[in-house]
Amino acid sequence: MSPETPSLEYKLLLIDDDEVDVMTFQRSLKKSDLKYSLDVCYNANEALTAIEANTYDCIFLDYLLPGIDGLQLLRKLRDMSINTPVAVMTSQGDEKIAVEMIKNGAFDYFTKNDINPDKISKVV
Repeated sequence: MSPETPSLEYKLLLIDDDEVDVMTFQRSLKKSDLKYSLDVCYNANEALTAIEANTYDCIFLDYLLPGIDGLQLLRKLRDMSINTPVAVMTSQGDEKIAVEMIKNGAFDYFTKNDINPDKISKVV
């Protein structure tokens, strides 16, 4: 018998203040083929605390957050030399916002309508 090859488990962070969107994301993630652990933060302060304490393979960031938008948070992460890949999600697609997010270090940008197991797997 050969020893089983351990599967890679991805450590993911979701930053989103909308409980329904969080549940949609979690359901899609569960249906994906990924092995993962997921931390959820509901605002920028929680997210910064989590990011300082943990290393993540991928961060999913809602653009609209209370008190600070996703672009400001993304800039703050890059200023802190956090180079974790960040995928930005938003309720409304906006090309100008997408361009700004990519210019500031996001590697992907998609609408929340596109959240499904296949999309999440491809992003990770």
